[in-house]
Amino acid sequence: MRTLTAALLGPAALVPSVVATLAVGAPAAATALPSCSFAFGLGSVTAICDWPAYRVVAECSDTRGTWSVRGNPASAGRGGSTARCGGQAKVVDYRVATARLLPPGCASVTTFPVIDGEGVRAVCQGRYRVVAYCETLLVSWYVFGTVALPGQGGSEAVCHAGELTGYYVELV
Repeated sequence: MRTLTAALLGPAALVPSVVATLAVGAPAAATALPSCSFAFGLGSVTAICDWPAYRVVAECSDTRGTWSVRGNPASAGRGGSTARCGGQAKVVDYRVATARLLPPGCASVTTFPVIDGEGVRAVCQGRYRVVAYCETLLVSWYVFGTVALPGQGGSEAVCHAGELTGYYVELV
């Protein structure tokens, strides 16, 4: 599922602001998907998300070429992440990357290759699951891993036909 809503603000403004709401994820029954709001300024983009840990990544462009700028690390409920291109550069694309965040009680997290992508496996205490953030050039989505119970092994999530660009462990 991928939803994007955008509205232009300030019709007379020299630099219009854009607010967008984005929800990405694999279809999952009765699971609330993380979402983000975006605001754009002169050569910058700010993301405010309800993800445990994230940062915005801006693709910038000017007469010198195109490059990427990573914003500051942020977490849900604490401000946001802003990436600034600098100078006269413009933001031509943007995305939000999740941080590799583990709660207390996790013994290990490993990534592993599969024929058509990459996976992540977490071994923690309690009832939990790993959530993988997957991307291709055109789309991004979440894969919710198997729910692991105490003493029954780990939780796995696999990005098929995509790159594993982030993950986190949630207690369920």
